[in-house]
Amino acid sequence: MKKSIIIGLVLIILGICLFGVSAFNVNFNLTRLSTATEPVANNESFDNVGAVTIKSCNTDIILLPSANDQVTVSWCDTVYYSIKVENNNNTLKIETIKNSLKMAEYLNINLYPKAYNIIVNIPVGYEGIINIESVSADIEANGIVANHLLFNSEKGDGKFKKCTFTEDLGVNTEKGKIDAESLISNGNIVLNCKKDLELESIKANNLKISSNNDVEFENIDALEFTVDSQKDVKGTVLGNINDYTIVANSKKSSNIKSGGNGNKKLNVNSQKGKINIDFN
Repeated sequence: MKKSIIIGLVLIILGICLFGVSAFNVNFNLTRLSTATEPVANNESFDNVGAVTIKSCNTDIILLPSANDQVTVSWCDTVYYSIKVENNNNTLKIETIKNSLKMAEYLNINLYPKAYNIIVNIPVGYEGIINIESVSADIEANGIVANHLLFNSEKGDGKFKKCTFTEDLGVNTEKGKIDAESLISNGNIVLNCKKDLELESIKANNLKISSNNDVEFENIDALEFTVDSQKDVKGTVLGNINDYTIVANSKKSSNIKSGGNGNKKLNVNSQKGKINIDFN
């Protein structure tokens, strides 16, 4: 009995010693595992910004109109994430930095919660380029008037409402969805996603959308409108059917046929689904 107790105590002491050595080797800091640490709010404004570049792992990005000619960035630093903001050569760079939780990483424990949002206020009529890259971060743009916006993500969703672009909007998300409403572009709008794609009241010179899922849209006004979907395509476009030159391909049924000689172009491809498009 005594022998078993002694062996047990030796094993406990040995475990504590091994834990201490491991913690020392990985710079373990117990306070960094605490969720009680309060976030630190930050806010900075910048003049003469020629381009905005954002790189985020899972910190969602919100774009809103600015009340003045400055680009303003609001964010929170936490024990888990820090936001690096710097303006070099008129290029504003914003990047999410995942702080190292050494012991958690050593034990292969995921202790990273969803980060706070990054809010960027864009001046009305901003002429620079906004380029956003994310892993799982979503983007929401509401009411901005800008020149050029690009959003590329592995898993993030894109939501755009009441935005105007003097040139282009490009959105590509490998595993996310896209929801767009009341957009105007004097150039191109290109939207690619793997999940659902829903559009309403979009006006552009050239609108190109693709999805691995169903595509739904209402009140599309484009000189050239291209749709490529793995599944069903359903929606309404503005104008009479005689206004369009149509190319339609579907594995199943389609209520429109290829043909026509209109000034507008409508190209629709449904690889595995149906096509149902009405003209208003």
